[in-house]
Amino acid sequence: MQALIDNAHDQNTSSSTSVNGQKTSQTIIDVMLKLRETEPEIYTDDLIKGTIQLMLIAGTHSTETTMEWVVSQLISHPDVFQNARDEIDNQVRSSRLINDTDLAKLPYLHCIISETIRLSPGGILEMCESSQDCTVGGYHIPRGTQLLVDGRHVHRDPELWTEPDRFKPERFLARE
Repeated sequence: MQALIDNAHDQNTSSSTSVNGQKTSQTIIDVMLKLRETEPEIYTDDLIKGTIQLMLIAGTHSTETTMEWVVSQLISHPDVFQNARDEIDNQVRSSRLINDTDLAKLPYLHCIISETIRLSPGGILEMCESSQDCTVGGYHIPRGTQLLVDGRHVHRDPELWTEPDRFKPERFLARE
């Protein structure tokens, strides 16, 4: 982690990749190093390293959990598994493993992942803030209120989804 910070710091001080005086791309480390200029007591190397580690762990954990749910759904739905296998056999063949360039040719696989996430979301979606006064479900929500959305209820709402509790990846084929 220290090498990442040192490398980002070296690149920020030695090169000025910019367009009209603005840096063209920044990593989270670049942003935190910039914040350290004004708040060095907060944005220490330890805080930056801890933040990067948490992001890596969270990203890995959510991917691993999603893959567990996908496998569980495929075991529970052998017809879906067979459809996915047929798609892979037709597009990739069995002579090699799937790679990134194959993914565009596997729409049904994307549907399986989307349907799995719909049925098994990670819990509460990203926090939002109301930009104006509004009414939701009969409740007055003042401007600036922090809102949490329960993805499980949204993703299983019968007004939004046909057979909301059924694992049906095909529903996403029509949306593409």
